[in-house]
Amino acid sequence: MSGRVSKVVGVGLGLAGFAIASISGIAVQNSAEDTLLRAVLAMFACHLLGLAIGAASEHVLREHLDAHEKKQAAMAGASAPTPSTPTNIGG
Repeated sequence: MSGRVSKVVGVGLGLAGFAIASISGIAVQNSAEDTLLRAVLAMFACHLLGLAIGAASEHVLREHLDAHEKKQAAMAGASAPTPSTPTNIGG
């Protein structure tokens, strides 16, 4: 899972930033050069932001899963029967 979530979030936000900037530039009738330049800059900035958000979410998710695994291991260890040692009482 290392890096996969941050890449997906980064790509998604980058594409969203590009689309929003392109549509906004077209809507206000900017020149094609201005619209594309701003859209590419928005894509780059949103991609970096998405990478940071994805990395933070991976870290939080990993911590949660580690804590859950420790809790499950502790519960399994507490409920498992302990092996009894045979005693030789009679001889």
